[in-house]
Amino acid sequence: MGEGMDGIIKQVMKVVTGSTLTSFDEHCRSLDNTQSKFLRRLVGQNRNSAFGRDYDFASIKTLSDFQRAVPINTYEALQPYIDRALNGEPSQLTTEKPVLFATTSGTTGASKYIPVTPTSKASKSKLMRVWLGALFRDHPATLDGKILAVVSPEVEGNSPGGTPYGAESGHGYRAMSPAVKAQYSSPYEVALIEDYEARYYALVRIACGQALSLLFAVNPSTALLLAQKVGEHTAEIIKDVRDGTLSSSFNIAPEIRQVIEPLLVPDPPRKAAASSSVARSGSGASRGSMACRISGAIWKSEERVPSRTSLMISAVCSPIFCASSSAVLGLTAKSRVSA
Repeated sequence: MGEGMDGIIKQVMKVVTGSTLTSFDEHCRSLDNTQSKFLRRLVGQNRNSAFGRDYDFASIKTLSDFQRAVPINTYEALQPYIDRALNGEPSQLTTEKPVLFATTSGTTGASKYIPVTPTSKASKSKLMRVWLGALFRDHPATLDGKILAVVSPEVEGNSPGGTPYGAESGHGYRAMSPAVKAQYSSPYEVALIEDYEARYYALVRIACGQALSLLFAVNPSTALLLAQKVGEHTAEIIKDVRDGTLSSSFNIAPEIRQVIEPLLVPDPPRKAAASSSVARSGSGASRGSMACRISGAIWKSEERVPSRTSLMISAVCSPIFCASSSAVLGLTAKSRVSA
């Protein structure tokens, strides 16, 4: 698998994302006008939906009209519309038919289903170009290596009405431009590995055979989890990197292995660098510390992990930038050998 973007692709990426970012900046200079136009368009497009009729979208002309007509709603208040849409009833929250229901993780209760329409998909794609444009402008080194993106499957099943549902992270992953997709460390099929231990092994094994410049995850704690997996499976990873293989110890479906394995090539020099790092770290345990700067705040997590973890990451993956949702994180890994 190639590493880094060549000069032509870099320039194309900068032009494409840069023009979108420039347009976004121009719209931000007249926020009231931009937001008013957007609101009128959104209300006009959905005035004949069930939600639009219930809240009299036809009478809404201004922001004040909208504020008076439409209360601040919870998911539970909107759920009857969503449930009917899940069952295939048309024109509920929007006049457009959802093409996907993005699911939340369910960490605070049952998973929620967020309707995704063709219009919102196009908006999401534009939003990602804005985000990437700012990222490449402020952190140009993110274009120098591969992107390790940790996501869940975009499609996990189908609603009673036949519309697919799945993770928002997978939807965002697949909404990226082709030029960015070409820079992903792993093929999308890795996200389809059902066994979580096997999925994370495949992610770190592939990544440790490459030069990374960007780590993308919904939750910054994923960076620590990846470091732990490197520490837990060091010997297998080093062997796989040396031989250009994917360990048979993990439960990975044959059809997914057929996608991954042709992308792997033997890399004895990288194996030697990783082995040297492990040898220098010894076998003692340490406390790994990862500090991520998020929008001016510091997120920090400490966990007891093998001391070889951060050293091995340094040998095969560093330096990297870490991105979580729309925040850009500066990632550092430190290792201290415990007494």
